[in-house]
Amino acid sequence: MARLAAEKERRHKEEEQRAAGISVGDRCQVARPAQLPARGTVRFCGPTEFSAGIWVGVQCDEPVGKNNGSVGGKQYFECADKYGLMVRPAAVTVGHFPEQDLLDDDEM
Repeated sequence: MARLAAEKERRHKEEEQRAAGISVGDRCQVARPAQLPARGTVRFCGPTEFSAGIWVGVQCDEPVGKNNGSVGGKQYFECADKYGLMVRPAAVTVGHFPEQDLLDDDEM
């Protein structure tokens, strides 16, 4: 039991450290299993009512999200439907990620 509690505490501290480097308004890229990375802007970072821990709300540049900034009837940020994602800090990379136009293909 003590080992499980210690592991949970370690994960929580790691999550807090990652979240400390994420601010509302930051441009970011989100890595999701079995999906292409999504680019967007951080609109929320903090605890939620739907699950324990810290979550990051991202307004995606393209309609690749799962919500409109609300989860379980609570609005965490506002964006168009299918443009919002709520992910763990580990899935978010903050940096210079300009908006991509999915219809603009330079390789054609």
